Amino acid sequence: MQAAARERRSWNDWLTWRNLALALGVLVLTVMAGIPGLAAPWFFFGTWPGHKFPEAHRWHDAQWGAMFGIVLGAGLLLLWRERTGRRPALVQFLLLASASLVLVNLPFNPLILLGLLAGVFTPVAAVAYFYPNRPSLRALRPTGAINWPLIVVAGVIAAAILRDSWLYLNYQWDNFGGEHAKFQHWTIGTVQGFVVLWGGLIAATNRPGSRAVGLLTAASLVYLGLAALRVPDHAGSWGASGGYWSIAGGVLLAALTLVNLPALAVARVRPLRGGTGARSG
Repeated sequence: MQAAARERRSWNDWLTWRNLALALGVLVLTVMAGIPGLAAPWFFFGTWPGHKFPEAHRWHDAQWGAMFGIVLGAGLLLLWRERTGRRPALVQFLLLASASLVLVNLPFNPLILLGLLAGVFTPVAAVAYFYPNRPSLRALRPTGAINWPLIVVAGVIAAAILRDSWLYLNYQWDNFGGEHAKFQHWTIGTVQGFVVLWGGLIAATNRPGSRAVGLLTAASLVYLGLAALRVPDHAGSWGASGGYWSIAGGVLLAALTLVNLPALAVARVRPLRGGTGARSG
């Protein structure tokens, strides 16, 4: 009985939210091809399972890499690095990103949907379930001044991405594009539009972990801009002009994440009010 108790205690010690985040982060980066996807625009890895024309998918591989390598993979590793549950906004972002991935793919191939549910959303939900500060995951109230410029910029970028993604979703509905439709590559752009939207909204709240959310979102945009410049003529690519705009948008998003202009304005007004009150008294 003592041996069984020790074994159970050992299992419970391992089954923590940090270990789950680490294991899932490594899985997403490697087995789920986050790192190969990130490298795809620059390095051709040859034949992929089931792909007759792998060279044609380098832009979609880059989109996959942005989602699984930067948003989910890097996000989970950032979550693993902190020990006390002080980044609830980051957990919320990962939940929304993985849920968007599942919901956008909901009407299509059930096998791919099952893989996303089992391999992405369920493990992320498990990390959230074991998170030590779980009540904070239900809170949405901003901390301090809302970063409205960040919301506006993120909304504009998301709208631009989703506008083009609507066309590609129709391609997916019509099963157009051969392997692009077969492997549901047309859906990933729509997911990225929602990720930018969620990232901007969460980062603007200034809640714990929101800065990491904003920087991850910005990093994915900068990366996709560079990838679009590398493979401007591939199916679904944003092209050279879209690449430059994506880089500019990512840089602006990062700057607004690091410098909360409304909070600075409030901080400057308060001393003035205090000084005025002292003189009038």
